[in-house]
Amino acid sequence: MEFMECPSFLRLKAAAQQPFDLTAETAVSQERLERFSASGGSYKLIYALERLDENVLNALFQLAEERGALEKMARQQAGEKVNTFENRMVLHTAMRDFFSEKNPANEAQLAAGLAFVELEKLKSFQKKHQGRFDYLIHIGIGGSQLGPEMVFEALKLYSRETIKPFFLGNLDPDEVFSILKLVDLKRTLIAVVSKSGSTMETKVNELMVREALKKAGLNPAEQIVSITTPGSLMDDPKRYLEVFYFWDYVGGRFSVTSMAGAFSLGLSLGFELFFEFLKGASRMDKLALKKDQSNLPLLLALLGIWKRNFLKLPTLAVVPYCSSLKKFCLYLQQVEMESNGKSVDLKQKALAFSSAPFVFGDSGSNAQHSFFQMLHQG
Repeated sequence: MEFMECPSFLRLKAAAQQPFDLTAETAVSQERLERFSASGGSYKLIYALERLDENVLNALFQLAEERGALEKMARQQAGEKVNTFENRMVLHTAMRDFFSEKNPANEAQLAAGLAFVELEKLKSFQKKHQGRFDYLIHIGIGGSQLGPEMVFEALKLYSRETIKPFFLGNLDPDEVFSILKLVDLKRTLIAVVSKSGSTMETKVNELMVREALKKAGLNPAEQIVSITTPGSLMDDPKRYLEVFYFWDYVGGRFSVTSMAGAFSLGLSLGFELFFEFLKGASRMDKLALKKDQSNLPLLLALLGIWKRNFLKLPTLAVVPYCSSLKKFCLYLQQVEMESNGKSVDLKQKALAFSSAPFVFGDSGSNAQHSFFQMLHQG
């Protein structure tokens, strides 16, 4: 059933004419705070300050049922080709699915097995080169740079490793040379991430770093690692110290739990901490299959649809009050807007409704002294 043909769509459209009034003096009661909250895993989501009531909440879950959201999520995680336009699997979830009992082998389990082999290979690589490198330059663009950098910044306070990473994505020689000034090239490992091996920004940045190594009398093949898909232009052991793999069914914006993120995060944060991160991601994947309100991913998605498509709110401000999450908004911009910022559906038909909101933000309390003034008073 198409989105705008669902009975729940009409319910929600009618409810949006007079949404819950949060300005009323008694609007936010203790009872409301308790009713409109949900717990899943180790998280608690309080959404009592959203403009909805019981009728809207029920209609949103009705919409999810009518659109088969949970069934689609289960099919995606099992390895079915839900991306019908490109005719390929979407299996970033399999990159962290090593922690539960194994089902009979399907595409997802096979993908999880391949990912686990790469992690074991990375552990062997670390042991082999223990103590050789003090610095790491991670070269990528988009998700292969934003994701790893965001996670490192968020978790670096808990790191026990001594290798210091730098993340290079922008096509800007000044950024390259500013990083090179901060490292001892002899003690620097370089990780280059590209699925195709032909990404322009990544190729140019790699070339500049290669030239710097040669100028210092060093052999790039002894210090540069490639992280790519099998058979790509970068799948070349003669040019690289080691080649690690992730696969075409791992979208770049979701690749942080694949080897695209695992290499730099495993070495800089330590494997124990990185595996805890993988376990958390895997637990959230399982939560996304639940049929009740502990399914926080589904609940957040439904709230987003309510605000974007029915309340007609075009923007989403993300303001984490933790300086370690300063890169979180940049990462969410890509995950949300590159994923959902489309004008056509899977059948290439033009959408008759809005897709993604415009995502912006900054860490608090900085944001309170910049765009909050406009939000509150503009």
